[in-house]
Amino acid sequence: MTITVTVVIPLYNKAPYIERTLQSIQAQTYPHWQAIVVDDGSTDDGVERVRRVSDPRIQVIQQPNTGPGAARNCGLRASDTPLIAFLDADDEWLPEFLEQGVMALTQYPDCALWVSGQQRGAAGKPWAGSRYPEGPWRIPMDLPTKQLKPTLDVLHSGAIVARRKTVLELGGFYDRDRCTYGEDIYLWLQVALVHTIYRTPEPLAWYHSESSEIGVWQRQYLPPWPMVMDPQPLRDRCPIESRPLLERYLAYYAILSARRLAAAGQADAARDILRQYPQAWQMGWLYAKALWDVAIAPFPALQQWTQQAQTALRRWRSP
Repeated sequence: MTITVTVVIPLYNKAPYIERTLQSIQAQTYPHWQAIVVDDGSTDDGVERVRRVSDPRIQVIQQPNTGPGAARNCGLRASDTPLIAFLDADDEWLPEFLEQGVMALTQYPDCALWVSGQQRGAAGKPWAGSRYPEGPWRIPMDLPTKQLKPTLDVLHSGAIVARRKTVLELGGFYDRDRCTYGEDIYLWLQVALVHTIYRTPEPLAWYHSESSEIGVWQRQYLPPWPMVMDPQPLRDRCPIESRPLLERYLAYYAILSARRLAAAGQADAARDILRQYPQAWQMGWLYAKALWDVAIAPFPALQQWTQQAQTALRRWRSP
């Protein structure tokens, strides 16, 4: 039986890159796909460039600007295939991406999604975080603290082929308040807590972190993750046996969010987040560093000295 994959591409002012992205889909060795480009209120000529691509498998949906999560969810609802993939409009896939994803999910029907390794930046350098064993994987409930974030970082949306039914059951991407950061990991964390996933370390997805003039990496600081600011839906959907790990994730990301806010001089907002997660003290030294960052937030000179000391310590620890 032939399985068709729907590829959802949220598009917002990325006209210089969208043709490259579409070409990478057209170059797939697996030909059974359809693409839905969801224009999220772009003000450039990206939609016109998409429409100039002569391929009946590509369609365009337009909506007012409501953020990448809402755009992906729009494409998700418009799709009708058992498998779905999401590719940002400035990223691309290597030719065997879809073929390997479909093959893995066909051979392992218990896996909710397949994720490949990544290469990043203009040079396409393999990402070190892709060094993991090939095969089905369940997140361990006793995952060490230092592995909490790296384990989730692997689940980059542009490197995933997922079962559409699973994504729908878990509510799709976070789409409240035009969220533009962390809306994807809000979904993938839930999948990891509930399901088995298949991991392929080979870098078959190319994340162009260098090419977006409007992306999150161009900001002065990164905002708190939506999982930290709106955790209740995650708690409501999480199985009882996975809740202790979920709470550890929430506390860990709350600490990271507080430290970012403190670094940006927003000490009051950082304190508010830490108050919402009193269990964060169990993170020990990491929690202590967050308290220190909040305490020195009003003193830029002390912040700079601390950053320099931390950089020197990392260099000293490096082999």
